[in-house]
Amino acid sequence: MNGIKEVLKALIDRNIIVEHSKIVSKDVLLNKNRARIYSLIEKHPGINLLKIVKEINLSLSVVSWHLSILERFNFIKKEKEGGNTLYYRLNFSYNDARLLNLLTKKKCQKIIRLLLKISEPISVNNISNELKMHRKTINNYLNKLIDFKLITKEKSTHFFSYSLDRNRFSSIIENFKELEDVKPWLYLLVQE
Repeated sequence: MNGIKEVLKALIDRNIIVEHSKIVSKDVLLNKNRARIYSLIEKHPGINLLKIVKEINLSLSVVSWHLSILERFNFIKKEKEGGNTLYYRLNFSYNDARLLNLLTKKKCQKIIRLLLKISEPISVNNISNELKMHRKTINNYLNKLIDFKLITKEKSTHFFSYSLDRNRFSSIIENFKELEDVKPWLYLLVQE
């Protein structure tokens, strides 16, 4: 009897079977909905739960169940980022998932597009006036972009001004060009 327990424990430790589940690792993606969710996460690392629900068109509880199975069998990872949980494939870093999630935010995209259009550093006030966006929102996105070294911040006499590090941005887009979330950026860079 001890031999059986040891074999089962070894299978559980290697995530081939999950305790209290009838599913085994090789069968995880046989479920059509789970396979669709996994495929979506593969194409959009850093995607959050509500976007998955919207894209897959299943209930929150059903999607959550499938995500838990994918995570238990080590097909995906999840991490909290602010108020969201980001899902991404195992061979993807949390930092990259955070960055891609940020680049999918509409307001962040507007800021980057503006910075791509101009060649001189620009103040938060000017960004706010140009985009009709609140200063706090702009500062929030700029600080996140600075953390990823996509934006540089320069102090002038009375205010800070910001510019896009085009080489870094191009390098990031090139690294992730096969991902769906990056394809619109490739088009913008080609137009420059």
